[in-house]
Amino acid sequence: MNLAREVITADPAGSGLQRVSDVTGYSAFYVSRVFRQHAGISATRFRKQVRVAAVLDRLDDVETDLAGLAASLCFADQAHMTRVVRAEVGVPPGFVRHLLSQPSAWAAWRGDLVGGGGWSELPVQLPNSLRT
Repeated sequence: MNLAREVITADPAGSGLQRVSDVTGYSAFYVSRVFRQHAGISATRFRKQVRVAAVLDRLDDVETDLAGLAASLCFADQAHMTRVVRAEVGVPPGFVRHLLSQPSAWAAWRGDLVGGGGWSELPVQLPNSLRT
């Protein structure tokens, strides 16, 4: 299932279960079942986490067009991306962008987060610049 992870990580926007199935040569059902057994989460959930990490990376690179960002990562629209990011990270992408533009606000929010349980409680891996 390392190949499945590589396919999803390399192209989170276009690597649905059928794409992973095509690349690995196994049925989508088999990939789904075995991925969950090996990774402990479903391939769809893993893809969602990779897509959220990609959103955070792009926001860190001063991405300003949230609708364009959503489209480039194959979210249905900006609202869909916002719901997914909020569900994974706890705040919408616009708020993350705001925090990144104001280091003092980011430090205050990060302090609240760290005091409340730390980075390990976040379900996705944040970009390095967000961890400092």
